[in-house]
Amino acid sequence: MPSVSPPLKGRTILDCSTLLPGPRIGKLLAQKGARVLKIESPSKPDRAKTLGPFYDDLNSGKEIIQLEFGKGSVGSYAEGRTRFEKLVREADGLIEGFRPETKAKLGLDAATLHAINPKLCIVSLVGYPEDD
Repeated sequence: MPSVSPPLKGRTILDCSTLLPGPRIGKLLAQKGARVLKIESPSKPDRAKTLGPFYDDLNSGKEIIQLEFGKGSVGSYAEGRTRFEKLVREADGLIEGFRPETKAKLGLDAATLHAINPKLCIVSLVGYPEDD
């Protein structure tokens, strides 16, 4: 029987989410063959690290990248933003779960992301009302 390639092989997903739901989706996509890059702020680590083994389990199979890219970030914002935009340009999808105002501040809103990569599929896990 011929081997079957994983369905998402060759796809790249940026996981900018924290805690549990977004990282879980990223893990499932990695299990389906996608290359998943978890982008974390070195100055504001994912709070899931405080939940025992959950962080390691949810992020197994992902590449972890420490990157400051949001407006007003500490550290080298310009360098981080340039690297982030390059990743967005080359990605197929992005996962985020921030409040609308945080999304805009970080440049994770659809208008900003689609200006960089019009074909980017964005998964927004939001439990907050959006006004736009």
